[in-house]
Amino acid sequence: MARSIVGLVAVVMAAVSFGCAPAGEGDELGEFGAEAADEVRAESFVMYRLRHDTRRCVSPLCGGVWVSRVNRSSTLCADGSLARECYVAEVDYSALGLGAEALDAFSSRASAGQAIVRAKLRNKAFGTFGSLGELVVTEGWQALTDAAPTGPFYSARDNGTRCLRAPCANIDVTRLNYDLRMTIHGVKLDGIAGLSDSDIHNVNEQLGDPGVIVAGPVRSRTVNGSTERSIAATQVYLRVSEGVRDAQFCDTSAQCVRTPYGSAPTGTADCYCALCPTAVTNTSTAESNQAAWQRVCSRWSSRCPVVRCAAPPAVACVAHACVTAPLDL
Repeated sequence: MARSIVGLVAVVMAAVSFGCAPAGEGDELGEFGAEAADEVRAESFVMYRLRHDTRRCVSPLCGGVWVSRVNRSSTLCADGSLARECYVAEVDYSALGLGAEALDAFSSRASAGQAIVRAKLRNKAFGTFGSLGELVVTEGWQALTDAAPTGPFYSARDNGTRCLRAPCANIDVTRLNYDLRMTIHGVKLDGIAGLSDSDIHNVNEQLGDPGVIVAGPVRSRTVNGSTERSIAATQVYLRVSEGVRDAQFCDTSAQCVRTPYGSAPTGTADCYCALCPTAVTNTSTAESNQAAWQRVCSRWSSRCPVVRCAAPPAVACVAHACVTAPLDL
């Protein structure tokens, strides 16, 4: 079975084809602006890779993990310094919502560098040891094989475009930890050793939703007189759980609220009647949504009915997610 993805069904041959760029040529990483200005902020969500700390000293000063920003040469540590990688004494995976067995398997793969996580890196007090790094993970992606990834990392997702002839630009990609996007024509999996037919099926399934993470260079070749760009994958990562969305992320129940402003309109077509508080979000999202609604929909709202709302259920922060409070709280 050809191990590649283009338009989810078309085969991309690994053999040399007419118009293919020679190996090592046609890499188009420059289009992603590798030298783009870097913006590093504390308390922001970042994509990281991890490796186990093998030093021998008392825990938690040793024995945690080292973390580094994907695609970047520096990482903002919990103490505010910049380094190639930062020591983290504790990793909080609770937001992933995994069972004990699945969590143990994923954390082991992550510590071995075989996963990518979206997380916040911050300070946490560890008794007499003082403040050390803590990584709060909100989303996890696991490598399909043990192969070492090479090349930049991208998120990739099928955009639904279908064409009568190749090349077909149907894959939207974003370079991780960059706000830089482009559309390509496929992801070639031939370079990843050890992929099973089941693995390839799962990649095809998740490429549509929620998407996949791919490591590898972007290559070009000529197909039907046009330039086709594909990622020559050296590793693919699949999401292990839905995790916690930014709008629901919390540390305490005081950061959660039930609001009538469930989204942030960008135009009048997005306007809605803000009636009863039904959406559960963190307070910052609720405030941002309300400000956007008032800016865009204040005049439009005159058509909304007046209703009486019942007392809404309480909200709580559970595993870093704002939710309706469980009955046993």
